Amino acid sequence: DRSNNWVPWDYSYNLLQSCAPNSVLFTNGDNDTFPLWYLQDVEGVRRDVKIANLSLLNTEWYISQLKNNDPYKVGKVKIRLSDQQIKDVRPIQWSARNITVPLPKPSSTISYSDIIQQYGLRDTSLLKQGAISFMMNPTLNYGNVQAVRVQDLMVKEIVEANNWERPIYFAVTCSEDSKIGLSDYLRMEGMAFRLVPEKRKANDEFVEPNILKANLTEAIGYSKDFQPGFKFRGLNDPNIFFDDNHKRMVQNYRNAFLRLTLFYLGKGQNDLAVNTLNSMDEKLPNKLIPMDYGLLYEISNLYLRAGARDNYNRLAAEVEKQALDRLEKNPSDVQSMYNPYRVLLDIYEGQGRNDKLLEIWQKLQSIFPDDPNVKANIQKYRSIIE
Repeated sequence: DRSNNWVPWDYSYNLLQSCAPNSVLFTNGDNDTFPLWYLQDVEGVRRDVKIANLSLLNTEWYISQLKNNDPYKVGKVKIRLSDQQIKDVRPIQWSARNITVPLPKPSSTISYSDIIQQYGLRDTSLLKQGAISFMMNPTLNYGNVQAVRVQDLMVKEIVEANNWERPIYFAVTCSEDSKIGLSDYLRMEGMAFRLVPEKRKANDEFVEPNILKANLTEAIGYSKDFQPGFKFRGLNDPNIFFDDNHKRMVQNYRNAFLRLTLFYLGKGQNDLAVNTLNSMDEKLPNKLIPMDYGLLYEISNLYLRAGARDNYNRLAAEVEKQALDRLEKNPSDVQSMYNPYRVLLDIYEGQGRNDKLLEIWQKLQSIFPDDPNVKANIQKYRSIIE
């Protein structure tokens, strides 16, 4: 029964509204493409966005349609290949190489400050250098021969031919290898990453916080034109059935909330970080759309980093229960990323529960009887308790 299940409609709407006006949006496969076409063709939502499906970009008929068709008179996707060249396009042999794309330049009608404002740039050093550079790696192997797919060639062609005239986005569902090496220049603005003339810095969340926050704020009603604000209908309703595919798709919302949270934490804006996590839990409650144990553990630590001790303790209790269950089922699990020993030690240390810390180190001693670190910690916590 899919009564009141709006996930396909809302996700498609949210993806389209992640794009600035008159954009080109690269999408991955069925679920981030066909429902968007439905919204555009049947309901008239965001017809200004030109959708370029990466799977279909391997076919000459689809490339030809993108180049030549413009049913809603919003501009064709700029492709410099002739119709005959499109018919002849094939995967080609390719070795990793550096690609350079010139950046927009000031003119009599547009200034540096206009470009900075248009893209919301925080770092203008690349703009002054005049180009972005990226390594485009092979995506196919035929024995010892390396090659790239037609879709890779077409992404490169569309990016170069566009010459920064239209905003270009990649849906968050696009795989890393489909981005042809552009990832350092892709900034999250919702359910899509925008190609910008700015490079991501190491250990920094590359998001546009104002746009992302506006999108993660629930929309009232809906707009056929560009209007930030997502729809999350029914995701907190226990009476609606969500299958595994729905649950997987809406995890992308959680990812956006978490990246915005990490951005705020990196700027020392702890109150905004806590509000973002709370908003995520209101819209996608864990009890209805469960997070896996590892993600729940990470989110509890984000609350702790932000100084929200009550929220941390609430989630840590859930994580502790799951970790103890795992420990009982598999006492030898000391290698996995979220092994129960590591998780429980973190929780008990964060809560100052020395008796529990001693118990865990004693359990570890049965696995590592001669480990000096284990012995030292047992002695440490015995002396604290006594």
